[in-house]
Amino acid sequence: MQNIVQDLLTLRGIRVPEEDLEFLQVQFRALAEMRASVEELRLDDADIALVNVPCKGSRE
Repeated sequence: MQNIVQDLLTLRGIRVPEEDLEFLQVQFRALAEMRASVEELRLDDADIALVNVPCKGSRE
């Protein structure tokens, strides 16, 4: 995992201190786990929509 994070940062021209690299690896791992869990979801079941339904009663 460390090489992946370092390689991505190097490709983007970002230099980080060695002591910050471990923190970034933990964050990268957490994001990868979240992405995997989202890809497993059936997103059709999680669809939410906002619908405007006009009132049938009188206006006051």
